[in-house]
Order: sequence, then structure tokens, then C-alpha cells
Amino acid sequence: MANKDIKRVLVDFLQRGLVISPWLMMNSESRFDVDLFTLVDQIASNTVDLNWTEEEKIEAFGAFPLSERVPKTAVYEIIASTALSIAHYKFADFDIYHEQILEAVGLLNQFIADYGFGNVLKLYGLVTSFENAQVLHYYGKIPEKTFNLGSWHRPWVDYSLSDELFWGIFSGNYQIEIHDSTRFVSLTDRGERVYLEDINILNECGYLTRRVRQLQIHNFTFYQNYTEVANEFWPNMTQLRKDFLTWSGVHPGMRVLELGCANGLFTFDAGLAELVGEKGQVVAIDPSMGMVYRANKRQDELGAHWVTIIQAAAEHLPFESDSFDAVVAFNSLHFMDLPQALQEVMRVIRPEGFFATAHPLKFNMAENKLVQEWMEPITRLAKSRIGNNSKNQVPIDNQKSPEEILADFVSAGYLHIKQLLPKAVNFFKDPETVVKHVIRGVGWMQEELSMVPWKAREDIINEVFELGKTLCKKYSPEERIFLSPLQMIKGTKSC
Repeated sequence: MANKDIKRVLVDFLQRGLVISPWLMMNSESRFDVDLFTLVDQIASNTVDLNWTEEEKIEAFGAFPLSERVPKTAVYEIIASTALSIAHYKFADFDIYHEQILEAVGLLNQFIADYGFGNVLKLYGLVTSFENAQVLHYYGKIPEKTFNLGSWHRPWVDYSLSDELFWGIFSGNYQIEIHDSTRFVSLTDRGERVYLEDINILNECGYLTRRVRQLQIHNFTFYQNYTEVANEFWPNMTQLRKDFLTWSGVHPGMRVLELGCANGLFTFDAGLAELVGEKGQVVAIDPSMGMVYRANKRQDELGAHWVTIIQAAAEHLPFESDSFDAVVAFNSLHFMDLPQALQEVMRVIRPEGFFATAHPLKFNMAENKLVQEWMEPITRLAKSRIGNNSKNQVPIDNQKSPEEILADFVSAGYLHIKQLLPKAVNFFKDPETVVKHVIRGVGWMQEELSMVPWKAREDIINEVFELGKTLCKKYSPEERIFLSPLQMIKGTKSC
């Protein structure tokens, strides 16, 4: 299949809600009933028996040698990870039920009907080949046994990757080297070229961006004490939320949409719901169903019947055009595809309505020696990826300069744009708070961490944690407090 064809197929695969993210299945035993494992296994077998015909094999792969394991594994992992993704996005319960399995099966069956089973295997092969080549590219070479176990790059598998190693060698992408009486796997020159081509395909199709987003939402879904940890890390954020609410111009009786509500810190603690009041309406959305679940619990406790909280993303708002007086977002803009979100927000705002947001910006690490030292293991990744130009910027995903965001507002057609540039107080209290909130929680630097294999990612996060222990002894509590830039920006829709 030509690159342009596989790109088209992958884009549609993702748009339908299907995912090839077997890492979502890490520790899934606690969320999958054993009967569901059996059900998915049986469905996978039936799907292969029904669709993996000799004609399909020849049409899709010609004379290329094929493994008997992979077709069933591909179906199993796609159904299971898609069901888990559906549960994370749509349901407050974190356990997986029969309904999510059937929905995932329905999505996959329709895709097979439209594109054929061979294309399912090609997409699965593209993603798994990327995972395999990534670990070889990163480490240079790894022991053959380690590769076959998948322990460094695919720890979720419970089968040998020896057949994938065979394919890699057969296709000329991998090779076996012997050093000190040990067999190692490495990439050939051709394998390096194919790896870079695969990255380009996955990037252009949005798979890599989706992967980062899924990691972030997955983290948020299981982030149980977000409020407490966030308040420790940003001790002045409560006041900043209240200041932003006043500055935004929201007033009683409005119909307001809030983007990225998390567990309701801005909705309830900062006073948005109270300000709008019973004569108005607040609709709050968040892509993480775990956060929506916790925000809904708070709404029930407070009896705020004029507040509605649902799972949705800013890039695809499930609301009619011209249906809100105002849209607000606090500390969530940097998680969005900004041009797409700005267009969607513009669509749902009524004429003369406004969009107001407060969000973090890039900041110069050279201005704070502590942060520069503490985050060095991750910024080292950025330097290796894009060169030394990254040395003064914390690589927080999607964060832009204030000028870039202003330009995006102008390009989207917003008028009467105004801004403020306040500062947020950051308290690097201890390694546990920093790692839990910054890296594993809100997902700073996931773009860098997602481009290394699983073991390297965990090793780097542990390195940050251990480095933090040393730095917290080296720097006083006062020295672990610093200011980072925020931007408040507001634009209106024309009449």
C-alpha cells in the first residue's frame, strides 16, 4: 500500500474512534472481568476465521511470510484497547463492561467491511513496527531475549515477539549482532530509514498526537486527589481563578460554556456557577470521564441544578451554533488543537459573545536554576530531538508564546482582543508532588516522553524523581518557589 493510501486509511480508522493502543491494557486485569477476556478472545478468533481468507492474504501481503498469531492478536488488542478508550472517554465507571466490548466490535467490523481485513493488519503492523523500531533506535541494540519478551518497549504483551523479529530480519530492517557471546537485535540502515518514514506517517495522520492525548486523559482519569496536589503545586492558583473570572466579564444570567473543567475547580471553587446563578446556565465539559465523574459528584453535593457537566472535547463541541453567551477556559488551552478549538468556540458563541481563557505559556528555564536542573533529564531529550535551541524552553506540550496565541485568535476572526500577562506561583515542594502532578498528572513534557520506549520513559521519570530528592536538600523551600508566565486573553464574535 502506498504511503498516501495508508495515511488515508489510518486517518479514517482514528476518526471512527478505533485505537491501536495496547499500552492502555496495562494492569487491565482489574478492570476486565475474566469472562470478558474470554469473550474478546472468542470474538477475535471468529473475526479471523471469517475475514482472513487466502484471497485477502494474497491481496494484502502477496508472498510475504505471515504469522498465525498476529491476525488474532491484532483483533484482540484493537477491540480491548478501543473498549478501554471508550470507557475512559464516555463512562464514569473505570471497569470495562459488555457494552463497551460490543461497541468496539461494531466499530471494527464496520471498518473491516469498508477497508478489508488486510488493512487492519497493515495498520496494526505499522504501529507495532514503530514500537519495535523505537526501542532499537533509542538504545542502538538490545538483547534478543529482551526484544522477544517486549519488556523494554511493549511490557503489556504476554506472548513472544520472535515472529516479529523474524519479519524484521526478513524485510531487511533488523539484524542480529553477537557481542560477548550474547545475541543482540539492532536496526539496519534500511530499518533506520523505515523508522523515520513510519514516524512521518504516524505524525501526519495524527496518531502520535492522539497517543499523547490518550496518555494525558488516561492519567487524568485515574488522578484521584487532583485538587489537593494542584493547590500545593500552584499555591496562588485559587486567587488567579477568581481574578480571571472577574476579568472575563461573565455576569449573572448568562449561558456559559466552560472548556476543560477537570473536577470543578473553576466551576465551583472559583465561583463560576455561583456568579452565573440559577437564572443562567453553566455547561462544563472535559475530555476525561474520570474528571467529569468527580465534577458531577460535586455538583450533586452542592445542588447546582443549573450546571450541566458532560464529557466532550473543545475541538468537537456537541452544541448548536450561536448557543452560548460566553465560553471560558482556565488552564486547559494548551491541551487543545488550538486552531480547531478556536473555530468550534467561534461557532457556538452568539453574536457579540466572547471567549476568555487563562493558560500557561513557555518560560525561560535559564531564569530558574532549580527547574533547569530538575527537568534536565527530559530537556535532554528535547535537545537530542531538535537541537540545543530547546535549552531555554520547558517543552510543555502545545504551549505557545503570547504573540502566537494572539495571532491564532486574530486568524480565527475574533475581535476586540485584549490580554493580561499575570504570573503563577509554582512550588516544587517535593519529588512526589512534582512527578505526580507535573509529569504523571497534567502531563507536561509528554510529547518528549512519548517518543522514547516504555522502559526509557519510566527510567527518565524515575531519574527526575531521584534528582528531585537531591535538589530538595540543596535548595531551601523559598528557593523552590518561582513564577511562571500566564496569559489571559479575550476576544468577541462579530454581530
